[in-house]
Amino acid sequence: MNGTFEAYKTVAFDIIREQLADLANSAEAREMARGLVPCMEEGELRRSMRDTT
Repeated sequence: MNGTFEAYKTVAFDIIREQLADLANSAEAREMARGLVPCMEEGELRRSMRDTT
């Protein structure tokens, strides 16, 4: 079950990432969106959020 759930989360992230890329206004922004990777570490998430706010 856990493997199936992990696969589902990966597919869902891929879909959202592609939707974001489709909404981008430039080729550079599309490439940046397509380069996004999921982050599951709380400390890293907090640092990233602090850097972008």
